Amino acid sequence: MPFKSLFGRTFKQYQTAFAFKDKCDMSEFFTPENEMGVIVRFTQELDLTNEWELLSIRTEYPDAEVQHAHHKNPLLVEFEYDAKNFTAHNHDPRYCDVIICWIDSGYKGCLPVVSLEDTALNGSLAVLASDTEKELDYWKSQASHYMSMAAKYKKRIELLVDNESSESESLCGCSCGRTFGTKQALAAHKRFCEDTEC
Repeated sequence: MPFKSLFGRTFKQYQTAFAFKDKCDMSEFFTPENEMGVIVRFTQELDLTNEWELLSIRTEYPDAEVQHAHHKNPLLVEFEYDAKNFTAHNHDPRYCDVIICWIDSGYKGCLPVVSLEDTALNGSLAVLASDTEKELDYWKSQASHYMSMAAKYKKRIELLVDNESSESESLCGCSCGRTFGTKQALAAHKRFCEDTEC
C-alpha cells in the first residue's frame, strides 16, 4: 500500500495536483510589488538564461553578486523596485555595477539598469560604467544632497530671522544687548540675568 499524506493523497497524486507550470510561460511568474519581489522575480528568470549566475545575496548594500556571461569579473548588483530609488536611498554608485529593477521611471545616474518589466534577463548587458564615471556620479549626488540640505537650513534661518524681527520683546534689555529668536529663549535668558550679573 502506498504511503498516504495527511490529506489522503499518494505522492504521485500530490505531484500531479501541484505540478509546476512551464518555465517559459512568463505570465505565471511573480509580479513584484517591492524590492524583495524584484529579487524573487530575478531568481525565477535565472532558470531561463545561461547568461546570469547568482553568486551571493546579502542584506546590506549592494544586494547581490552575480556573474554575467559577457563579463569576466563578478558584478555587484543592487535590486530596487524602481530604479530612481537607488538615488533616493543615497546609495554609493562606486560600489555597484548594475541596478536590477522592476520599473525604471527616471534613474539619471551612470549605472546600467535592467528593468525586468520591460525586458527579460536574456540579452546583452549594457556597457558598464567606468570607475571615473562612478566617482563623478557619486560626487554629483553628494553635491545635490548637500545643496538640498543647505536650502532647508536657509529656510529655517529665514524663519528664525522673521520671528526675531516680528517679536517686539526680542531684546533682553540688560547690558549684554542680545536678541533672541523665540520667546522661550528670551525668558530663559531673563531668568539667567536675574540670578547672575549679566
